[in-house]
Amino acid sequence: MSTRTQIEFITVYANETPDKRTVYRHCDGYPSAMIPDLLHFIRWNGGRNHDAEYTAANWIYWNKRNDEENYLNLDYEVKRRGHITWNSPDVENDHNNVLKIGHGVCINDEYHWDIEYLYKVIDAPDETTIEVYAVDGGYNDNPLEFRLLGKVYVISELIGLSNEKIDSITKEFLQSIHADDD
Repeated sequence: MSTRTQIEFITVYANETPDKRTVYRHCDGYPSAMIPDLLHFIRWNGGRNHDAEYTAANWIYWNKRNDEENYLNLDYEVKRRGHITWNSPDVENDHNNVLKIGHGVCINDEYHWDIEYLYKVIDAPDETTIEVYAVDGGYNDNPLEFRLLGKVYVISELIGLSNEKIDSITKEFLQSIHADDD
């Protein structure tokens, strides 16, 4: 079963209307997967995080590259079909191939009825924040309701941040949202 999610990349400018781009991710949308992915991506995206348009495009690219590397290098796929590439006939002829689906561009403020989480990555002049929302409703014409689970305050200088520190940030966030369940 997939955990569908949408991510809003929001750039806040001083004295201007925020700019927002929204994307969809079909799988692994739960916080324990998304928080580290978003932190790794923000680190990778470096100086482009202040531009919602490029950030959203780069997020899709970054995910697709990861999907491609993972899919094309899976031992069982190599054993089953031999070595394949992103443009091999096996991929080209399969319209549901993992390399062609999984991520999409959305209309801002229009949410898929079956998402389970919404993430807002807000890049403001003084800080970057990831807001994590659980989604309720959406079935049988019920409107979606968003419940804030928590926020991750992104360290301003992620460039040198180790994978261990990203894991630690993720663990602290998950503990904080599970503490709220008690």
